[in-house]
Amino acid sequence: MLKKTILVFFLFWLWLLVGMNQMGRTWDESFKIDTGILAIDALERGDLSVESWNMGSEHPMVAKYIYGLAGMVDMIRLDGKQKLSPAEQTRLSTEMLIPTQLRARYYAAPYDFGTPRKVAAVFVAFGVACLYWYISRHNEMAAMISVVGLAFMPRFLVMGQLVTFEAITVGFLGLLMVLFEIKNRQRIWWIGVVLGLLFWTRYSNISLLILTMCWDLLREKISKKMFFRWMIVGVMTVAVGFLTWPLIWMEFPKHLISTFSQNSGRGIGINGYYLLQFLITTPWWWLMLAALGIWRSLKDRKGWQKIVLAGLLTQVIFFSLLGVQAGGTRYAISAYLFLAGLSGIGGEYLMKKYAIGKWLVLLGVVFAVISVVRVYPYYLDYYNELVGGVSGAEKFGYEVSWWGEGQREAVLWLNKNIASGTVGARVTPNYVMPPLKRPLEFKGFDYQGEANYWIVSRTNWLKLDEKWRSDKEIIYETKVDGVVLIYILKAK
Repeated sequence: MLKKTILVFFLFWLWLLVGMNQMGRTWDESFKIDTGILAIDALERGDLSVESWNMGSEHPMVAKYIYGLAGMVDMIRLDGKQKLSPAEQTRLSTEMLIPTQLRARYYAAPYDFGTPRKVAAVFVAFGVACLYWYISRHNEMAAMISVVGLAFMPRFLVMGQLVTFEAITVGFLGLLMVLFEIKNRQRIWWIGVVLGLLFWTRYSNISLLILTMCWDLLREKISKKMFFRWMIVGVMTVAVGFLTWPLIWMEFPKHLISTFSQNSGRGIGINGYYLLQFLITTPWWWLMLAALGIWRSLKDRKGWQKIVLAGLLTQVIFFSLLGVQAGGTRYAISAYLFLAGLSGIGGEYLMKKYAIGKWLVLLGVVFAVISVVRVYPYYLDYYNELVGGVSGAEKFGYEVSWWGEGQREAVLWLNKNIASGTVGARVTPNYVMPPLKRPLEFKGFDYQGEANYWIVSRTNWLKLDEKWRSDKEIIYETKVDGVVLIYILKAK
């Protein structure tokens, strides 16, 4: 079993590498890396001042340390002190490097976040391998179907290709499942540490603390011994925060209260957002198998099936009561592991119960593969047939090209096909675009003057008046499943 689990890990990690950098940068990847690097630098200098640590305090530090360490591997030291030399500027545009500054020294980092993204993929692949290990202890076929399901769920897949808190969450959640399954007296201490790492990765991961308590209640009745265990878990969780984030020691409890309060004003409340998002952004075949898996779990009442079912139910209920209504399904990414597990249970039952079952499962996998191929590499924009795919989702007003998808493809096309000229941009967000290759001259974002070429994102295009658009022609479009993400325009 261990050899198969390791094989699942490596195969899934390699699968995540396919097309990893094709989508381009997204919203806040650089924020996670930069704040991590600055925190590590402050620790190395012994700087424990509020000024050095009160940065991006809306989110805790665990994932930032991980990505900061990974980002430092790729950093290239530049010679420039006050400004970059012409030679360095040319190198940046030629090699797709982004300049950054740390303690009055210039560095450059790859636009595509090479090492940090690979590390994110490691965490996701590890989480998937742990899920396989857990389910295969009880049902090998269900475990295999679960892994295939995750490999062809676009919205899950993309979280392992980007620098996200969600990728780290998946890895720690997988480890939590393994620890919960292992019979060891010392495991409660490790469970406390892992839950602490989860909570101090993202506060909404408190849902996984609730889940672990539910798992405990499924295995034994409430007792003084259980109460003592959860006292230990609580202490360990708090300890992880104090050990990893110096800011919360300072002027205690001012900054601890501040970081929590920053999250309380984000539209948290009862909603049907996440349930709807899972229904319209998960390939329909996995939803059908998961429904069958839920039915079998309720009927069979096997302990391991209850664990998987409880995982899905607690995540859906928690985020329906306290979720932020934004970002698609990413805040509730942990639910995907359990959704896939239930799909595995349903698929295994279908194959065992009916002679045609294995062919139905195989056909469903083919449909899921097609779903991934249709939106490659823009998995963030996947919507299923319930809303008519990406084009239908656009008509219904669901998020499309919200994270800056398509900007990388558009700029690379310009760099390859346009030798020279001035370029303006009207894009959202305006800090994930790759550098233009010289001698192309970038005039700036939201540029109001004249330019030979324009890069315009879908959301900005809809806001531009007809007069502005009338004296320009479209020369290239980046698309996902027929829906335009980015326009490249040429002045007439």
